[in-house]
Amino acid sequence: MTRRGPGFGRLAASVAALLGVAVLAAASSGPAAAAPVVTQQGTAGHPFTWSALPAGLEVVEGDDGGQDLRLALTARHRIGQGSPICGDATCQARSVEALDGDHLLFADPDRRMVAVVTRAGSEVWSYAADDDGALRTPVYAQRFSRAGRRLTLITDRDARRVWAVDEEKDLVWQYGVTGEPGIGVNHLAGPSFARYSEAEGGTVVIADGDGDRVIEVRYGDYAAGAPDNGFTEQSIVWSYGTPGGAGGGAGRLDDPQSAERLSSGNILVADTGAQRVIEIDRGTRAVVWRYGETDQLSPGAGQLRQPTFARRLSDGDTLIADAGNTRVLRVSQERRIENDWDMNALGRPAWATSTSSAFPRQAVYTPDGLLAVADDGMRQIVLLGYEAKAQAVSTPLDCGQPGVKKAFVSLTWKGDTGQSGTKVSVAYRLGGGAWRACVFKSGTRRFAFPAGAVARTIAYRVTLSSLHPGRTPTLDAISIQSTNAKTGGEGGGGGGAAGGSGNSGQTGTYTYPPVAQGGTGGSGTGTGSGSSGSGTGSGTYGAGTGSSGAGAGSATAAESVDVPVDSTGGGPAQPVQGFEVQGQEGVSGVPLRAAEGAHAADSEQPGAPVPLLALAAAGLVVAAAFFVPWPLMAAHLRRLTGFDHTRPTRFLPFRPLGR
Repeated sequence: MTRRGPGFGRLAASVAALLGVAVLAAASSGPAAAAPVVTQQGTAGHPFTWSALPAGLEVVEGDDGGQDLRLALTARHRIGQGSPICGDATCQARSVEALDGDHLLFADPDRRMVAVVTRAGSEVWSYAADDDGALRTPVYAQRFSRAGRRLTLITDRDARRVWAVDEEKDLVWQYGVTGEPGIGVNHLAGPSFARYSEAEGGTVVIADGDGDRVIEVRYGDYAAGAPDNGFTEQSIVWSYGTPGGAGGGAGRLDDPQSAERLSSGNILVADTGAQRVIEIDRGTRAVVWRYGETDQLSPGAGQLRQPTFARRLSDGDTLIADAGNTRVLRVSQERRIENDWDMNALGRPAWATSTSSAFPRQAVYTPDGLLAVADDGMRQIVLLGYEAKAQAVSTPLDCGQPGVKKAFVSLTWKGDTGQSGTKVSVAYRLGGGAWRACVFKSGTRRFAFPAGAVARTIAYRVTLSSLHPGRTPTLDAISIQSTNAKTGGEGGGGGGAAGGSGNSGQTGTYTYPPVAQGGTGGSGTGTGSGSSGSGTGSGTYGAGTGSSGAGAGSATAAESVDVPVDSTGGGPAQPVQGFEVQGQEGVSGVPLRAAEGAHAADSEQPGAPVPLLALAAAGLVVAAAFFVPWPLMAAHLRRLTGFDHTRPTRFLPFRPLGR
């Protein structure tokens, strides 16, 4: 007989131990989880599906090829025909400036008037031809303060002058000789814009459109009654452009319609004839920023058509009235379009005809965030703002599996609420159930559905809101994760809670997870119509209460079991909470089908089937037990541990195993 070496025992023991661990691991691992299904909306190739989109919301194309949902921009106020300031006539709004107190200042060359009005169009202050017979075609006006006085600066193109009046409409300052065009000191060819700046003790930047130039004049040099009103060559502290030499080349301008000094000292110019907006370094006279291709008329990105106004905003963006393209743009420092307002679509008034077309001359923000636009083409001033609140509901989604019950895992939304006062709220509905709010944890946009969120379809509802008329939240995408609802095996009626109501076994199927939770039930009594019946057996603890089948019955439970309660009875089946009943009662061991939305605790979930790997490992363990002689194992264990389990001891006075 061949004697095995001591290594063989150790090897056999190690193999047996490893196989045992493998059995336990394989048995506990269970089957692989079903791959989740992700349903997306709003992303590229997966548009939102709304049951109906209200007027307060709009869907726009996003930068990523998907869709963005946002509050709609609508006309909140309108000044034009029918307004108190205009009456039955139309207004030619060539300019607009937002003042404090919800007031607006505008210039109307047709009516030869500059006026301050409320948003309803009622006059607060005006300066008209009746106040100044020399007033001809006012095209721009600005309110400013100097030495404690509130003044109004007026630009009159045909009168070839820029001047300021006080609240009593008395003239306090003027540059240019009325009705006398020119390009010399104290002369203008045809000004289109002028704006006061407090820099260097006070200057006025003038866009002399007909002179193809921009000049900056020292305000304090004015002396009424003196030659040239006190102005000299030194009064023009800065200039750009070549009078009589229109163009887009270096040092040239072509009919500039607006110009203003920035906080940096640079000059921002809407060079209308050259189809561009440029920022000129005041010291080097170099163009340091531009938007629009010189002399290229186009509605495309990076191009303009007759830009008539530009203003630098506090965040560095530039607001541009792109009149020839009937739009207003907001452009970043990187020349990226942040907003694009189509005035033909947004600002169309009731008096516009089918041939009317927008021509936005100027656009500014009001202190409360509305966008005020002077639209020469539609002959109005319109204030645009976002709706305060609106909501949209999706169509029911089957997540690509029509008619199949899904267990919903999570809902995630993407979007922008970075602006103060904006908010996105989401709710969901399973099947035809009630709406339930998605509660997102702080700092996250992912909502985990509660256990038992099972249905064939799901719908979501999005509510956008804003406390600021100039801001809107944006919803970029919705993502819903789901899996197939698991189906359990046999089930039975739940046993009654101690002293509570019981329910009988029913015919049908149930969808895992069931409502009933495991536990030991006490005696219960059912009530119902029909002949009496009785049943005995072990049942699982009922998660809820309900009415039983016909007859009175009782059930006692000694321990948890997996088989349904046997019962008999003659009456019709009755609904039991958490279950959908099919067929007649009195049938034992037939599965129930859980009512939609029912669920159970994890302890009730059916056990996972034993994988083939676990069975194979168990077989190897059994084989090892047969083929490894126990005495050899025992001997090697004694040698390894120094303990002889076969010797009687004080605590173990017997010999459990042979030598």
